[in-house]
Amino acid sequence: MKTASRVGLIVCACLGLAEEVRGASDVTISSAATSGGSFAGSAPLVFTPTAAAANADLTTIQGQLDGGGGATVNTASAAGGNGDLTLSESLTKSAGAGSTLTLNAVRDLVFAA
Repeated sequence: MKTASRVGLIVCACLGLAEEVRGASDVTISSAATSGGSFAGSAPLVFTPTAAAANADLTTIQGQLDGGGGATVNTASAAGGNGDLTLSESLTKSAGAGSTLTLNAVRDLVFAA
């Protein structure tokens, strides 16, 4: 018997918030190594950027979701980007209990996968 894994998706594109936030980062979710920020925590695992351009490793996020834990990716930071969040490759949850992926963008969300 094949069972389907479930993932909840919470998306927050806070348009107009950029004026209130002193800075933001442009974050890409891709298979490239994590850079310009770091992951912390475990329930959920949270990516926080520290540079104007950052990458959150897709494999790390998928592993967290497959393990039944949530993952959050933020663009708010003290850096000098626009606050855009781009998912540049397909993200697949293929195992484990239901989990939640939260994408918090100061400006635009781009699904380029």
